[in-house]
Amino acid sequence: MNSDTSVSVSWQIARPDNTTVYCVVRAQNDKRIDVGYATVTIDKPGSVTQIDEIYTLRTESKAVLAEVLGCSVNKVQRVPAPDFPPGVQIPAQDPPGVAPTAS
Repeated sequence: MNSDTSVSVSWQIARPDNTTVYCVVRAQNDKRIDVGYATVTIDKPGSVTQIDEIYTLRTESKAVLAEVLGCSVNKVQRVPAPDFPPGVQIPAQDPPGVAPTAS
């Protein structure tokens, strides 16, 4: 699903049993400018080690690209930081996603 205000991102992860994983996803427009960005917490209990995840990322305008920048058991990751133009309101995200706070 893709609209002027959201895009669905789907991916598969492998993780150890009962481990919370954090995945950073972003969307960009046709000029490669960020229009959506979130850290998604995947906390599914049990021995499920392969997880198919689908998350609807809210965007401030139409996205032409959506990608998973990385997943880790650590909240802090070495992925590209959000890169929104000055004055652009970073879209709030629905749980289990969290938008970055403006600096």
